[in-house]
Amino acid sequence: MHQKVQYLLSRFKSREWSGPAWYRCTNNKDGFPIYWELIYFLAIDLGHGAATEYKGEDVSKTIFKIYSANKKWLKDTYIGMIHSHHSMSAYHSGTDEATLVDMCPDQGFYGSLVVSSKVGEAAAFAFSYKDQFKNILIHTMDDDDIKYIKPKVPKEFIAEANHIKTKADAATPSWQKKTNGTAMTPYDPNQTTFDWRYNGEWRKAKVQPKDDYADITVKEYIEMEAIIEALEEGSMFYGEANQLFKTRWNMGIHEFYEIPPLGS
Repeated sequence: MHQKVQYLLSRFKSREWSGPAWYRCTNNKDGFPIYWELIYFLAIDLGHGAATEYKGEDVSKTIFKIYSANKKWLKDTYIGMIHSHHSMSAYHSGTDEATLVDMCPDQGFYGSLVVSSKVGEAAAFAFSYKDQFKNILIHTMDDDDIKYIKPKVPKEFIAEANHIKTKADAATPSWQKKTNGTAMTPYDPNQTTFDWRYNGEWRKAKVQPKDDYADITVKEYIEMEAIIEALEEGSMFYGEANQLFKTRWNMGIHEFYEIPPLGS
């Protein structure tokens, strides 16, 4: 999971992302958790530079779908959340603490992990619970208490990041999209590309050959979009969707994001 976190942080350096997370913990003899492990998480929202959020119905469907298909793997885990602060320090804001209070269960715990690319302050973890008097308490841990395991990055991490970025971009009017504070000019696929490194003169760069998707029919493109929509709704898992792309069109699902819309 650490590698997945690092990939998303490097992919979205100035935008916050978030999603549901599953944690397993080890309790002491009094039933108080002394060790937490992040088992799995799914990024479902890409926000802006200062906030990220997702609707209750979105996370409910996602949680149900994932848990139903992975009951054995997620047995004895606690549901919580994860979100990024990208280059800022990792800490629990007032909004994060309010979420810990709102989501605190009557029994068990609710975990919240904040991650950042800032060295030395890369993570902060907190969990909420109710004591015997039903008072809600919050226990926090900082980066010094968190250890990282660095496995290899699976390809689905890339597809997941592509998915939330495509979803976020689709929700933003094209005239609002900016680069370095300047309104973007619509992309012309026939325009000449340039190497912007100055070396006495602006030098023309070689146009990289792009994949030929001319054989994709309108019907097939619509079918591809339907699969992506099912994945977004949570009615289909990534593995299932990716297999459909491989079986029907001999490509991975991440390649769909490289295919230009029909008629463009």
